[in-house]
Amino acid sequence: MTVLLGFLVGCFVSIIGGGGASLYLGILTSQLHIPVAIAAPTSLLIAFPALFAGWLTQLRVKNIDFHYANQMIIAALPGIIGGTIVVQWIPTRVYNWIVAVILVAMGGLVLVKAVRKRAASSQPAPDRPWLARGMGLLSGLMVGIGGLSGGAPTVAGLTLLGLPAIKAAGTATYVLWVMGTVGLVSHLFTS
Repeated sequence: MTVLLGFLVGCFVSIIGGGGASLYLGILTSQLHIPVAIAAPTSLLIAFPALFAGWLTQLRVKNIDFHYANQMIIAALPGIIGGTIVVQWIPTRVYNWIVAVILVAMGGLVLVKAVRKRAASSQPAPDRPWLARGMGLLSGLMVGIGGLSGGAPTVAGLTLLGLPAIKAAGTATYVLWVMGTVGLVSHLFTS
């Protein structure tokens, strides 16, 4: 059953451009009863091959916006490292609420953008480095604190920056692969 769930999650995340670590984390903790301290880096390790393969594919078809991606990654680094350090002192109940609020807020931002869709314009979206960096930091905190891939704020941020869906998904695979790698190493050193 676990192999089937892993396969289904892998298929799902390859379609949406996410990392799936939150789904793997749920399976590891609820189905296999692995403690969160061990499940967090394990979920990042499990997501790593899918993210790496996705990143290489998106690189080959030129679906990565390195300008925004690198801004997000640089901003995520302090969040990842700081998150792995402070997570030791966050109670589980508070941790669950933090992740829930982040996910709902990201979904709300994407919905607001969809409702307020601007009329089609020949001008490119304005460069908003503060948005890329803010979403990068938030993604980094999710990786550091929870062992999640940070896909929700990454994809939401890239969408809000005006990237088309296919470019946002491609760029997200690169950002999530780098953040997942740093997060995995960081969690291994603090566990």
